[in-house]
Amino acid sequence: MSAWETDVLVLGGGPAGTWAAVSAATAGARVILADKARCGASGPTAAGRTSLWNVEPGPARAEA
Repeated sequence: MSAWETDVLVLGGGPAGTWAAVSAATAGARVILADKARCGASGPTAAGRTSLWNVEPGPARAEA
């Protein structure tokens, strides 16, 4: 069994959970985001198709 250390554990990858995780990570926290599917594919975002983009860190993020 593995053990992970984190400062913030976010449960749910909907709009609020995703942005909470991004905000905490941007502030320097070690974040784990747990969801039953990939972010934007479950909960309120599954039917609503909100504008959540998965952009890897790097030059493309600045353009997103």
